[in-house]
Amino acid sequence: MLADIYPYFAFSVIILFLCWIFYANRIEPRRIDIVRHKVHFPDLPTELHGKVICQVADVHLTAWRRNGPEIFDAVNSVSADVYVFTGDQIFKESGIDAFWEWFDRFGGKLNPCVMILGNAENKPNVRTSLFEEQAINRDIPLLNNMTTLLRLGDSNLQIVGTNDPHTFRSHIQSAYDNADPDLWTLLLIHSPDGVSELNGRRADL
Repeated sequence: MLADIYPYFAFSVIILFLCWIFYANRIEPRRIDIVRHKVHFPDLPTELHGKVICQVADVHLTAWRRNGPEIFDAVNSVSADVYVFTGDQIFKESGIDAFWEWFDRFGGKLNPCVMILGNAENKPNVRTSLFEEQAINRDIPLLNNMTTLLRLGDSNLQIVGTNDPHTFRSHIQSAYDNADPDLWTLLLIHSPDGVSELNGRRADL
């Protein structure tokens, strides 16, 4: 009886797998959402009122055309005071050049911006240093467990960034070594799991 069912079961599994591949490569990557949130903070410095932060997350750009043009159009439609890239910018090492070619198409629109790394940039078959070098060449702050003060008009925005928690490269203590606890703070972590390491350190957003 089982021998009679097995070929049909195996065929069904193959069909489901192919459907998943098609969805993952042709449908889901093009479902790009722009989500807008208006947030209020009672202790936000006056000079930061009305500032717009654009978070670009998990673009997973590849060496082959998948959804790069659609993501480009989405990001390009947003006018922000600062752009933050919060990891998984690439898919496989071949995506490094693809991502930076994509990024350069914006010209100066994405200035200022900061970046952190996700698990995609930290995979064993990816030379993370290649991605980091390209960020350095463009004077983009890459916050690998560190803090920066970003000038926004007449004000400074304190940004703390960590490396990826999933690959055990986030070090909250190091990230906050130079942070001023009296300054309003934007914290960037690829995964919300990293928040469990905060231990009372300041993270307003």
